[in-house]
Amino acid sequence: MSMRILGALAVFCGLMAATAPDASAELTMTQVTAVQRCQDALDLQGRLLVAKAQSGFEGCFSAKLAPVLKDDNGLITPARFTSDNNRATTTCNTRLNGIATQTTTMINAVIRACGPVEALILAPDPPPVGDPLGLVSVWGAASVEELAGLVCGEALTEALFMAEGKIPRGLDISIADPDISPTKDIDARCDF
Repeated sequence: MSMRILGALAVFCGLMAATAPDASAELTMTQVTAVQRCQDALDLQGRLLVAKAQSGFEGCFSAKLAPVLKDDNGLITPARFTSDNNRATTTCNTRLNGIATQTTTMINAVIRACGPVEALILAPDPPPVGDPLGLVSVWGAASVEELAGLVCGEALTEALFMAEGKIPRGLDISIADPDISPTKDIDARCDF
């Protein structure tokens, strides 16, 4: 082995020894409370975003589907279709803006709650001290902001999946409408 490789190995082993978890270490009650506050925020904010997004997607898809169904079946005039479709597009964009606002609210709330314990919750060591919420093993995030963005994206994906299952043609119609951009105003930190 070359001296350079041996030197690098010695430095690596020294770093590993310095960062190895202390098997007897435990979190204090204050730390556990703060970690639980983070978990509660992830849970609550994730559920709120899923609910808001699912409702928003479903409202959009339903609004866009209604005039198309009437038009498909000759129940409205072309002028009436245009009017109803334009109104549906406005409804859709309003609903999607509400989702976008909720993504920012969700991410900011998670950062506020989890930021103070970032070093604890994102420590790569196994519990009881490292990764106490299992977030590192699931998400592999390097920061609370990245974690919040990943959870945000997962919540939107779940909501979209549920809405698509209920109103699949409405989704197709909405996607095909160039005046609707479902991801335009979503918080840039949201990994969606």
